[in-house]
Amino acid sequence: MQPVLAQRGQVACTRDLDPGYRPTHLPNASRLEGQEVGDSAATAAHGADRAPACRTQTCINDPKMRDLSMCRYPPLMAQFVYIDETGSVGKGAAKQPYLTLAAVLIPEDKVQPLSHAMREVAFNHLGWLPSDFEFHGHEVWGGTGRWSEKEPQELIVAFEAVIDLLESLDLNVAHSSINKAELHNRYNGAADANAYLLALQFLLEKIDVFGGQNRIVIADEAKEHQLRAIKMVAEMQQWGGGGEVPGRTLRTVIDSLHYVQSNASFGVQMADLVAYILQRSQRNREGHPNATAGLARIYGKITSRTVTWREPWPQPKG
Repeated sequence: MQPVLAQRGQVACTRDLDPGYRPTHLPNASRLEGQEVGDSAATAAHGADRAPACRTQTCINDPKMRDLSMCRYPPLMAQFVYIDETGSVGKGAAKQPYLTLAAVLIPEDKVQPLSHAMREVAFNHLGWLPSDFEFHGHEVWGGTGRWSEKEPQELIVAFEAVIDLLESLDLNVAHSSINKAELHNRYNGAADANAYLLALQFLLEKIDVFGGQNRIVIADEAKEHQLRAIKMVAEMQQWGGGGEVPGRTLRTVIDSLHYVQSNASFGVQMADLVAYILQRSQRNREGHPNATAGLARIYGKITSRTVTWREPWPQPKG
């Protein structure tokens, strides 16, 4: 029996309409032993793809089926993928074992609400909002820059308030990491300069198999990699051999890779905060119990919104 829908345009999963519906299992629905990168980067399955509870949905009108699309997102709605990285360059990079790229997946109708909400968090905790303000994970956590007059507990509360927007706005996270030391050892340093491109390829491949909505990818500017990265993504849209290693053809990325300055994009700033926590959680050496508890709590909120990831590559041999 079909469900009774009270309002026009209400959405229901097709499994509720069709008693014979059976969920389709994704190829990477569970963790598998990773294969060498020489195999398809997408099928190496370093990490897990968590599919929505229902793979398809039906838009109901009076209550006739009108349009089919992927679960969680209305028909024809594009998704913005905001990316930032940590661990490759800058202060402390040599002490960070992984280069990590984090992505925040934002439906188009949530882009402006996120910007407004992040401004509100900043105003509530700083008491004002400078015209050139932007969130940086290391500043908020470390109490530097605009946050220098805040107490440690206030900093944790402010950081957590931004991360809570992932849940309240129903935003998802994806990430990939490169083990810099293992990459260096395996290829005698010849691939060190490719770490960013490898992480970007793996990240986009994992996102590409999660859901089917069209995507626009926006990343924090990375001057030394931008031209090569834009070219790589364009080639990955054409064929599976366009990445740094053989992989999959991107089906959902519909435009060029776009780079922006982080101060112009709250989506990129959110990705920065997520990347910072992912990187910091790998160190496991906070100086105060409150910081340790706060980091664990914020990390848990990020992992609860993480829909796909790739385990750090390469893995140590043996």
